[in-house]
Amino acid sequence: MCTGNRVWEPHEAAMAAEAEQIRKAEARVTDFATEHGTERITLAVAGARIGCWDAAESVCSFGALGHIELGHFWFFPEGVASLPHIVEHELAHMLAYTGADMFNDG
Repeated sequence: MCTGNRVWEPHEAAMAAEAEQIRKAEARVTDFATEHGTERITLAVAGARIGCWDAAESVCSFGALGHIELGHFWFFPEGVASLPHIVEHELAHMLAYTGADMFNDG
């Protein structure tokens, strides 16, 4: 039975905080996709041997598909304050790459 009094290990608390930031970023990307009629935007967290730890990149296509790659740095305490701005910046790139009306043209 879970009593809610469990003591979290420091690394577990850090991982839980990072997971919460990932959920927030994913929610914003999902909202953006819905607002602009985008078929799908995928979100990847990169780092270590898979991309750069401080990456912030986006791509999109005329088929209303997009992808954002964010380095794991942005989800850690050192970068999390900037995360909402980084996500918005990459979403703005998607609009700029294709024109603001692309997502609504079907």
